[in-house]
Parts: sequence; structure tokens; C-alpha cells
Amino acid sequence: MDDYIKSLLKDFFEEAFEMLDRLEENILILDKDRDNVDAVQEIFRAVHTLKGSAGAVELVDTQKYAHRFEDLLDLIRDKKINVDDATIDILLKGIDVLKELINCASNESVSTVDIDEEIKKLDDFKNLQLGSETQTAAEDLNIEKTVDDKLSNKYDNLNLDNDILSAIREHKDDGLKIKLVYVKFNAESSMRTVGGVQVFVALKEKGDIVTSVPPLQDLEGDEFYQDVVYLLATTEEDNDIINDITFPETTDEIKIEEFVLEDYEKEASNKNSKEESAASKKDEKNVNKDKKVDRQSSYLRVESDRIDAMMNQVGELVTNKSSYVQYDDDLSSYGKLISTSINDIKKYYRDTIVQLLRKFEDYAQKKEIKDLRANYINNFNSKLNEISKIEEDFKFTLDRYRSSYQLLTRVTNELQETVMKIRMVPIAQTFNRFPRLIRDLSRDLGKEVKLEMYGEDTELDKSVIETLVDPLVHIIRNAVDHGIEMPEDRVNAGKSRVGTVVLQASHEGNLIIIKISDDGKGMQPHKIFESAVKKGLVSADAKLTEQQMLEYIFAPGFSTASKITNISGRGVGMDVVKKSLEKINGTVGIDTEYGKGSTFSLRIPLTVAIIQALIVDAEKEYYAVPINSILETIKIEPTDIQELEGTEVIKVRDEVVNILSIKELFRLPSRYTDIKSYYAVIISSEDKKVALLVNNLIGEQDIVIKTLKDSITKSEGIAGATILGDGTVSFILDIQTIVGLGTKRIIERGKVNTAAASKNELRSFINKLKNNEIPEAADIE
Repeated sequence: MDDYIKSLLKDFFEEAFEMLDRLEENILILDKDRDNVDAVQEIFRAVHTLKGSAGAVELVDTQKYAHRFEDLLDLIRDKKINVDDATIDILLKGIDVLKELINCASNESVSTVDIDEEIKKLDDFKNLQLGSETQTAAEDLNIEKTVDDKLSNKYDNLNLDNDILSAIREHKDDGLKIKLVYVKFNAESSMRTVGGVQVFVALKEKGDIVTSVPPLQDLEGDEFYQDVVYLLATTEEDNDIINDITFPETTDEIKIEEFVLEDYEKEASNKNSKEESAASKKDEKNVNKDKKVDRQSSYLRVESDRIDAMMNQVGELVTNKSSYVQYDDDLSSYGKLISTSINDIKKYYRDTIVQLLRKFEDYAQKKEIKDLRANYINNFNSKLNEISKIEEDFKFTLDRYRSSYQLLTRVTNELQETVMKIRMVPIAQTFNRFPRLIRDLSRDLGKEVKLEMYGEDTELDKSVIETLVDPLVHIIRNAVDHGIEMPEDRVNAGKSRVGTVVLQASHEGNLIIIKISDDGKGMQPHKIFESAVKKGLVSADAKLTEQQMLEYIFAPGFSTASKITNISGRGVGMDVVKKSLEKINGTVGIDTEYGKGSTFSLRIPLTVAIIQALIVDAEKEYYAVPINSILETIKIEPTDIQELEGTEVIKVRDEVVNILSIKELFRLPSRYTDIKSYYAVIISSEDKKVALLVNNLIGEQDIVIKTLKDSITKSEGIAGATILGDGTVSFILDIQTIVGLGTKRIIERGKVNTAAASKNELRSFINKLKNNEIPEAADIE
């Protein structure tokens, strides 16, 4: 393989994978709408393009298989093979084969695909559908169809402008015949990419080539065109032309037909009328689709590594921008200090001079003292005015600095937003994998399941989307396997035979919410608890809420399946969901009703590169709290903190919130004395609240997340680190873990002294809670 081909391969693989995704999407559209002609045309065009591109980069097996696959699609397009379940299966199998071939070529690994065997399967299917016993018959039928189709619609691919039509009229006036020369080239020929030009040159010896489809400039490129039409003005006979443009192993088929100008103009007129009528009836969906195609034409392919490098540089810029905030505060403080100092000096020296001169009044004349005082004061005022001028210059410079800083901030924010948008991709890229998954699972399990998708245009950071694939696959597999019932069971339960899985994405502030719902049998928390007890994951006498019981499905090795299948039962699925989401600071919640179905709600940050955070001070160490996790901040006195059965709590309006001190959590030494107040940062995760106790609130700012390694990552409650504007390193808090620690304390405190509590004591305890009072530990002894 020469260097030129190698340079083309990178672009080929990127385009091929996108093309395969679109192919699969259109096949699944065809599966739902068996008469969808547009889907068939899209599939045919994509395979045809893939075949030509594979040939251009010398992927022989891929080109060979795509060529036979195209033959099958041609028969489907011509309605000689009906679209049924077997047809959809063979088409999907064809996509799988092409994916395997291209994947192996991309990875430079050896493919396990037996290309001859797979081609034989295609041919056997064609022969079976056509009622023929040999491949030759099917291919002959295909060739005849191609030629007949072109002859019956010979003007379809011609779009002649006025200049070409004028040239045709001139040639006719000169007594020349206008002929349409159809040439089909051999896709497996080593000369396939130059065949179109070879025939063009040969035809020029036979007359004047008015035009060709595709045009000559396209034929001179590297792309292979299997079917080419030449419009020739000539006096030669058809057989002589065919003999001179026939190149063994390059041209497969040649056909010549007379071009009738009047017929073409009539056909063009009818075609224009139909197109105008169709355009007026286009619905909004097609308009949006056209707009999407227009936008795609302006896309520029850029390696993701370059975008990541740019993101890192923007991150450094954001960090640097934060330092200017501190500088601005410092300069403002210095400005105020200078003004205050000047006023103090002015007052001090004026008073001092007056007092000194008064002491000389007994030793000198009053006029002399008065003149002396005036002289001293004038000289002093002159010096003060010079200092005041310096102060004014300082303030002017500070104002200019602030203007420049504000401009820098605006440009940095816009640059950050632009780069973030570049990294954003529609979640449809992930969602489009699942119609095929649902179809295959439902067929394997003998179930009837349909998939509904909403919010596919919702955009997420590319790195986040890549992490989401595995969690979504596991949840959907479980929904179909464990959730959706067999058709007969659904009918007996009064449900539709066809189960429904709904995949929905939406924005909520700086978060993306993805919900995966099914209308199956739902889950029974107590059965999950019993299974967890059997596996030794929890004590049988543990007092848990139903929501806490459901959490055990995320435990490693947990499964309620009675038998192991190739789909589930090994207990290695749902724990992957939680671990994957934790990597991107995401959370998962469950809502289920037995007999009705279940919903998994994934809450994911838009990006994991730059986030907004509140910087807090705990014992003179800085920590960053993600803004999207903060409900509110309140200032409290030490007396506001009360103890509820061994745990510190505060009352926030009508709610008792558990306190978690950062000092205690990270075992920080005491650096503040005589503390008169604290700040409580109320954070939440999965509908649970905890109040973080800190000494001071520093401020809100954008922070760049830095991944931590080694032993630091094992510290509970730490998600990463960031560098503040002044160079200080601040740890980023892991809100999910911290809220979990707070909740754990609440659960544990319920075990304190409950055995000895009397009914009256318990009633008093509950009444106080109902009255929004904080019970004392002494209430239950």
C-alpha cells in the first residue's frame, strides 16, 4: 500500500463509520415502514458510495462484499425482492459484516469474516427470493433491470442547462446525431478509477462530447463511478462506437440510445412541474432535514485530540483570568489605603504644624508666625497635591486595567463557550445505537418491544457521551429482559402485547437528565432486599427504606435472575452503570411501581472539563463545591447547631438537615479561634440533603477540573482538584459521596437506644418532629 493510499485511509474510516451508522438507522426505518422508498434509496446510495470509497483505498474484501450487497439492494429497489423480516435480517447482517471488515482494517488486524461464505449467503438469499438456482441468473436479471431502467427513464439523470441545449441544436442543424452512451464499469478492475476518462478520450475520436454525467472534472478525480452517461454528437454507427470504447476488464456494459431533444424538453417540463408541486407540499420535517444537510456541507473535520488540547489551553486561560479577580481586589484595597493614608497625613501634619507654631508665639511676632505657618502649609499642600496627582494617576490606571480585565473576561468567556460548543455533540449519536439493540433483544427473547426516543438533539460533551454508552446499554438490556413481560403475560395483565421502552433526554440547568422507562412489571424492593440478604450484602435485621433497598441492584455481583443467559444473570451489569456515572460526576435514581414499570433517571453534568464552583474556606484550606449541587448557603451561629441522637443538625425553615463538618471529614487541624459564626452550604444529591459546615465563603468562579492519581483518589469525598487564580490548590468535593456519608449517619443514629425507648417516649419524639422541633437526645433514653 503506497503512501498516497495510506493518507486517504484516515478520512475513509471516519466517513465509513458514519455511513454505517446511517445505513443501520435507515434499515431500521425500513423495518418499521416496509414501503419507505426513500429509506431504500438512502441505503442503496450509501452502500454504493462505500463500495467506491473502499475500492479507492484498496480495501478489496470490503469493496467485493459491498458490490454484492449493492446487487441485492438494487433488486429490492426495483421491488423484485419484497421487504420482509428475512430481508431486514439479511440487510442488518450485511451491515455487521461491513462493520467487521472496516473495523479490522482500521485496527490493522486480521478479520475473522469468511468473505466468500458471506457473499454466498447474500447470493443464496437472492436466489431463494427470485426462485432461481444460480447466481448467474440473478446477476443477469440485475443487469437487464439496470439497462431497462435507464432506457425507460433515460433522461432522469440529465439536467441540461441552456448552453448545452443550444449546443445540441447547433449539432442537429449541422446534421449530427445526438446519442446517449451508457457505460457500466467493472468495480473490481484495477483501472476502475480511470475508466471513465478512458472512455471519454475514446469517444472524442468519434465526435463531440456535449456533456457527461458525472462531468469530466469528477471523472478525473480519485472517486470511482460505476455508471456514467455520455452525451455524444456524432455521425458514427452504434456498433463502431461500442467497439472503440470497449476496454476488457474495465467496461462491463455499454448501451447506446438516441437522444430526442423534443422528448427531453417535454420530460424536463413535466419533471419541473412535479418538483414544484412536491416542494409546495413539503412538511416541516423535510424542511428541517434539508437544513440539516445544508449545515453538514459546511462542517470541518478536526481531530478530537486537537479540540482537547485547545480545551486545556482555554482551561489555563480561565485559571489565569481568575487571578485577575484577586489582583483587582488587591489594587482596589491599595487605592483605598492610599486615599485614607493621604487624608491621615494631611490632617496629621496640618495639626502638627499649627501646634508647633503656637509654641513659638511667645518668642516671635504673630505676623511672622502667621507667615511662617502659611509658608509651611503652602509647601506641604504642594507636596500633598503631587501625591494626590499620583493617586489620581493610579485610579485612572486602575480604571483602564478594569476595562481591559472586563474585555479579557468577556473574550475568555466567549472563547470558553465556543470551545465547549465544539466539544458538544447530539446525544442522538448514542441513542441511534438502541433501535437495533431493542430489535435483536426482543427477537432473542421472543418478546414484542418498541422503542420511543425523545430529545435526540440534546447536546453533551463528547467525553461524557462516550462514557454513557455502557450504562445505557446495560439499563436497556435489563428493561427488555427483566422488565418487559412476554406478550401472553402482558395480555393477561390487561396490557398491550407490545411493550414500550422510552429513552428521553432533556436539559435541567447545567445538567442533562436521561430517563429510561419501561411499562413492564416493575421491581419489588422487598424481593431485592431478600436477594441482597442471601448474598451477604446486608444484614437481615437492617431497617431500610424501599429506595435504599432498590440501591442494592447496583451492588457488584447482584442479580435477581433465576438463570444465567447470554443477556443477563451474572450480576455484572448495573454496578457498571453506577461506576461509569461516578467517573463523570453523574448520578442514577430509580422510580418503580410493581405491575406498572420502572424508570431510571440519569443526572449528568453537561461537561467534565470546566465547571462553576463555590470556593469555601475550612480551617484556612480551600475546597470547591460544584454550583449545580448547591441549594442555598446560610450563615449560622454555633448555638444554631443542635444534636439529634449523636448527630449534629440544623433547622432550615421547616426541615431538619444533617450537618457534615469539612474539618471533621478531612481531619483538619484547628486554625481559627474564637469562632462566632459559620456558613452552612446546603447541598443535595438524589433528593438527599446535607449541610456542609465551613468557616467562610470565598466566592464563585469557573474552575478547571484536574484529575487526581495515586492515594489521593482513594480519599472519600474528593472528586478532583483545581488551581485557583493565586496558585492555591483547591480540592473539588465529591458531592454524591459526601451526601451519602451524611445520609449514612442519619441511618446509623436510628439505632441508638431505640430498644429501651417506651411508647410514650417514641410518641413524644415523633410529635416534636411533626411540630418542626428538634428533639433532644434526652427525649429517648
